[in-house]
Amino acid sequence: MVNSQKVSIVNGQTSRSINRFSSINFEIILLAYVVAFLISPPIYVNNVQRLFVCCVCGILLLLSIRKGISITNVISLYFILITTVMFWNNNQLHKILLFIPIYILIFFINIMEKTQKKGFESFKVPFWICLILFPLWNIITIIEFAKIPDIARLLAGSGAVDEAYYASRGIGGYGLVYSVVLIPALMIVLLKSKIVWKVHEKLLFVINLLSSFVLILMSGYFIATALMVATLFFILIISPNIRTRFFQVFLGILIIALIIIFLNNILDLLMEMLEGTMYFNKVNDIKESINSGSSSGTMEARMVKYSQSITTIVKHPILGDMSNIGGHSVILDMLARFGLLAGVLFFYVYFKLISIYLEANKYNRDGLYIASIMFYITVFTFNTVSFTIIPVICIIVPYVMTIVNYTEESYEIQ
Repeated sequence: MVNSQKVSIVNGQTSRSINRFSSINFEIILLAYVVAFLISPPIYVNNVQRLFVCCVCGILLLLSIRKGISITNVISLYFILITTVMFWNNNQLHKILLFIPIYILIFFINIMEKTQKKGFESFKVPFWICLILFPLWNIITIIEFAKIPDIARLLAGSGAVDEAYYASRGIGGYGLVYSVVLIPALMIVLLKSKIVWKVHEKLLFVINLLSSFVLILMSGYFIATALMVATLFFILIISPNIRTRFFQVFLGILIIALIIIFLNNILDLLMEMLEGTMYFNKVNDIKESINSGSSSGTMEARMVKYSQSITTIVKHPILGDMSNIGGHSVILDMLARFGLLAGVLFFYVYFKLISIYLEANKYNRDGLYIASIMFYITVFTFNTVSFTIIPVICIIVPYVMTIVNYTEESYEIQ
């Protein structure tokens, strides 16, 4: 009798989710527009469009708040208010345009908190919009990378080229590359799931997987490539069985220890293999950083920017200093710019996303939630937030977690 009730509950959830799949209301249409804006370089580079999408986000936030105000809503609104005032007092109101991705991320986390109660299946329309648009911009960017091999490095916020010009032509660069790091792993999860997909849906998954994989490799971004490999490892290797997982973690630690011991030999071998490619300088930077305690090129630029933000945090821990920011880490830059006064508010919202991931996977703690959390923390610690990364962590990841967990839960109980 108990078992039949459980099956009934699971089937009931599945039935309700199908009904939600077919309902497209006004809020979903607005959300779909915001997602299309965030993914598309020619649109998000336009400042007028940025202000307009902020207004749309504001409308959506108000529509969600009318159903009940949460602590996250209050903290988010207070954070936006206090940071705007600080920009105003420091005569930097024009810089709010650069800060819009943070505000939109906060908005999405609030929407996720509200949506979590009824399930993320309602994200179906924005999810498919993501999977249609990402390959389009991936392929356009890949073609440009093939024409100008060094353009990926120049588009990584160096200021050496007009990024707005390339974005207006649909070339994503740094933001797009880091946004699709998790896509190959997510597509593999969908293809491996027990869900019966149609042929065109499977084809779209494969196109997303391959275009994202090629784009990351062609970019030459070391952290992006390492992150993609790590997320694929968690998806393909990590077992849902707890005992097996402990063994895999132990094996992983052993492998890491061996890599550290023989790192110089490995790097020398890699440099021989990669000579003449865009990865050669990246590997050389890492080797010089390890052996001499200093680095050159891209590694040096990163370390200088991290150090700049850390110095500001130490000197101005409470109120921060908006005039001396490294600009290469969301976490460090937030504390450096606003101090603990507003930084603590941001971190509450920041960690709220992690708690949503954990809640969405409470019945199925597999490699998906580990890979997603690792990706989220790593990118926001070592990089700035881009428009295109928001739909991945706030739409695609929770939607995939939900539909995969529904299928697995239903299958196991039945």
